[in-house]
Amino acid sequence: MNRHLRTLNFLVTRGDRPFEWGQWDCNLFITDLLDHLDGGKRSSEIRNQYDSLKSALRFQNKYTPAPEFLRINGFAVKQKSTDLLEDHDIVLVETHGYWSARLVFNGRLWTVVEDAAMMIFEQEPGTVLVGEYNGQ
Repeated sequence: MNRHLRTLNFLVTRGDRPFEWGQWDCNLFITDLLDHLDGGKRSSEIRNQYDSLKSALRFQNKYTPAPEFLRINGFAVKQKSTDLLEDHDIVLVETHGYWSARLVFNGRLWTVVEDAAMMIFEQEPGTVLVGEYNGQ
């Protein structure tokens, strides 16, 4: 199955799963997707390591920062104009010392939001930090 169909399958089968720190949050959304696409085990390093925003911040301060994590996993991390975003780019947003990640797919940003579930966002025009899929 090609990467687009696998991604669509992932989004459809997990669309109603509620947010839960350390189980299904914006970072595990991305690692679960990458594992789904290539059979990796990235999520096992993160899952069950925190259960609240406070413990997630503590964990993230000790863990590999999101940009470096993406580099290690074959993404080129760079600033990119929002009008050049492509499917499977990962937009990284740093807020109050915490990285959140959003998947670019089908012209929209997908992520998992606290007190909700999977959400779709429109990206404001500008430049964002992106992990760009390298096609492998």
